[in-house]
Amino acid sequence: MIKPIWEEISDKNVRHIWKDTCSCYDREEIIIPPTFYECSGTPICPECGCDCEYVRTEINTNKSK
Repeated sequence: MIKPIWEEISDKNVRHIWKDTCSCYDREEIIIPPTFYECSGTPICPECGCDCEYVRTEINTNKSK
């Protein structure tokens, strides 16, 4: 079994993608930073208050500053 190698990355290089599960708000994806979930919990639809659905996490792999 190959042991995973974990690398610490800055929160500014991470974003989480969520989507509305209802049809009252017309956005395909909602992009939020890692700190959003810690402070606010699951994102909700601004129109009806339904919980959004987690889609994926993305990281910025561009090492330039």
